[in-house]
Amino acid sequence: MFRTIYIAFAIACLTPAAGWAADMSDWEAAVTRRCPTHHLEHICDGCYDSFLDDFERTLPKVTQHRIRRIADYAHRCTWEVAGFSCEMSVHVDAMNRLGLLKRFVAFGCAHYRCEEAAMCTRQPPSEFGR
Repeated sequence: MFRTIYIAFAIACLTPAAGWAADMSDWEAAVTRRCPTHHLEHICDGCYDSFLDDFERTLPKVTQHRIRRIADYAHRCTWEVAGFSCEMSVHVDAMNRLGLLKRFVAFGCAHYRCEEAAMCTRQPPSEFGR
Protein backbone atom coordinates (compact mmCIF):
# COMPACT_ATOMS: atom_id res chain seq x y z
CA MET A 1 0.00 0.00 0.00
CA PHE A 2 2.77 2.44 0.96
CA ARG A 3 4.56 1.69 -2.32
CA THR A 4 1.40 2.48 -4.33
CA ILE A 5 0.99 5.81 -2.53
CA TYR A 6 4.66 6.61 -3.07
CA ILE A 7 4.44 5.85 -6.81
CA ALA A 8 1.26 7.93 -7.19
CA PHE A 9 2.92 10.81 -5.34
CA ALA A 10 6.04 10.58 -7.51
CA ILE A 11 3.97 10.63 -10.70
CA ALA A 12 2.00 13.64 -9.48
CA CYS A 13 5.20 15.51 -8.68
CA LEU A 14 6.87 14.70 -11.98
CA THR A 15 3.91 15.47 -14.23
CA PRO A 16 4.13 19.30 -13.97
CA ALA A 17 7.87 19.14 -14.55
CA ALA A 18 7.37 17.16 -17.76
CA GLY A 19 4.85 19.74 -19.01
CA TRP A 20 7.24 22.53 -18.08
CA ALA A 21 10.08 20.93 -20.01
CA ALA A 22 8.01 20.55 -23.17
CA ASP A 23 6.82 24.17 -23.11
CA MET A 24 10.27 25.53 -22.42
CA SER A 25 11.83 23.39 -25.11
CA ASP A 26 9.38 24.94 -27.62
CA TRP A 27 10.41 28.42 -26.46
CA GLU A 28 14.12 27.62 -26.52
CA ALA A 29 13.95 26.06 -29.98
CA ALA A 30 12.05 29.07 -31.35
CA VAL A 31 14.48 31.68 -29.97
CA THR A 32 17.46 29.62 -31.05
CA ARG A 33 16.10 29.54 -34.62
CA ARG A 34 15.17 33.22 -34.69
CA CYS A 35 18.13 34.84 -32.93
CA PRO A 36 20.81 32.29 -32.01
CA THR A 37 23.40 34.94 -31.09
CA HIS A 38 21.10 36.45 -28.44
CA HIS A 39 21.14 33.32 -26.24
CA LEU A 40 17.73 33.97 -24.71
CA GLU A 41 17.82 30.48 -23.26
CA HIS A 42 20.15 32.04 -20.66
CA ILE A 43 17.54 34.41 -19.23
CA CYS A 44 17.72 34.01 -15.49
CA ASP A 45 14.86 32.42 -13.61
CA GLY A 46 14.17 35.63 -11.68
CA CYS A 47 14.21 37.69 -14.89
CA TYR A 48 11.25 35.88 -16.46
CA ASP A 49 8.76 38.06 -14.59
CA SER A 50 10.08 41.33 -16.04
CA PHE A 51 10.47 39.77 -19.47
CA LEU A 52 6.85 38.59 -19.47
CA ASP A 53 5.59 41.96 -18.18
CA ASP A 54 7.52 43.84 -20.88
CA PHE A 55 5.93 41.74 -23.61
CA GLU A 56 2.42 41.71 -22.17
CA ARG A 57 2.39 45.53 -21.97
CA THR A 58 2.58 45.57 -25.79
CA LEU A 59 -0.72 43.68 -26.01
CA PRO A 60 -4.33 44.84 -25.63
CA LYS A 61 -5.75 44.45 -22.10
CA VAL A 62 -8.18 41.74 -23.27
CA THR A 63 -5.27 39.66 -24.61
CA GLN A 64 -3.30 40.18 -21.40
CA HIS A 65 -6.31 38.89 -19.47
CA ARG A 66 -6.60 35.83 -21.75
CA ILE A 67 -2.93 35.00 -21.25
CA ARG A 68 -3.27 35.21 -17.46
CA ARG A 69 -6.47 33.14 -17.48
CA ILE A 70 -4.89 30.35 -19.54
CA ALA A 71 -1.56 30.50 -17.71
CA ASP A 72 -3.40 30.27 -14.36
CA TYR A 73 -0.09 30.36 -12.51
CA ALA A 74 -1.70 30.20 -9.04
CA HIS A 75 -3.21 26.78 -9.81
CA ARG A 76 -0.88 25.26 -12.39
CA CYS A 77 2.29 26.01 -10.43
CA THR A 78 1.25 25.20 -6.88
CA TRP A 79 4.15 22.76 -6.61
CA GLU A 80 6.75 25.48 -7.25
CA VAL A 81 8.17 26.84 -4.02
CA ALA A 82 10.87 29.15 -5.41
CA GLY A 83 11.71 30.73 -8.73
CA PHE A 84 9.71 31.63 -11.81
CA SER A 85 10.41 28.78 -14.23
CA CYS A 86 6.90 27.35 -13.95
CA GLU A 87 5.41 30.82 -14.38
CA MET A 88 7.38 31.28 -17.61
CA SER A 89 6.36 27.84 -18.80
CA VAL A 90 2.63 28.33 -18.27
CA HIS A 91 2.84 31.73 -19.97
CA VAL A 92 4.65 30.18 -22.95
CA ASP A 93 1.87 27.58 -23.06
CA ALA A 94 -0.79 30.31 -22.96
CA MET A 95 0.90 32.30 -25.73
CA ASN A 96 1.22 29.16 -27.83
CA ARG A 97 -2.50 28.39 -27.38
CA LEU A 98 -3.41 31.98 -28.34
CA GLY A 99 -1.13 31.96 -31.40
CA LEU A 100 1.22 34.54 -29.85
CA LEU A 101 4.37 32.46 -29.46
CA LYS A 102 6.00 33.76 -32.66
CA ARG A 103 5.26 37.33 -31.62
CA PHE A 104 6.66 36.68 -28.12
CA VAL A 105 9.83 35.19 -29.61
CA ALA A 106 10.18 38.16 -32.00
CA PHE A 107 9.77 40.55 -29.06
CA GLY A 108 12.42 38.73 -27.06
CA CYS A 109 14.84 38.69 -29.97
CA ALA A 110 14.26 42.38 -30.66
CA HIS A 111 14.60 43.59 -27.08
CA TYR A 112 16.86 41.21 -25.15
CA ARG A 113 20.33 39.76 -25.45
CA CYS A 114 22.23 37.48 -23.06
CA GLU A 115 26.00 37.30 -23.01
CA GLU A 116 26.07 34.34 -20.63
CA ALA A 117 23.79 32.69 -18.08
CA ALA A 118 21.77 35.31 -16.17
CA MET A 119 23.72 38.17 -17.82
CA CYS A 120 20.99 39.60 -20.02
CA THR A 121 20.23 43.17 -21.05
CA ARG A 122 17.19 44.87 -22.49
CA GLN A 123 18.22 46.67 -25.63
CA PRO A 124 16.67 48.87 -28.29
CA PRO A 125 14.72 46.92 -30.91
CA SER A 126 16.90 45.05 -33.40
CA GLU A 127 16.40 43.57 -36.83
CA PHE A 128 15.53 40.21 -35.23
CA GLY A 129 12.18 41.56 -34.07
CA ARG A 130 10.94 42.37 -37.54
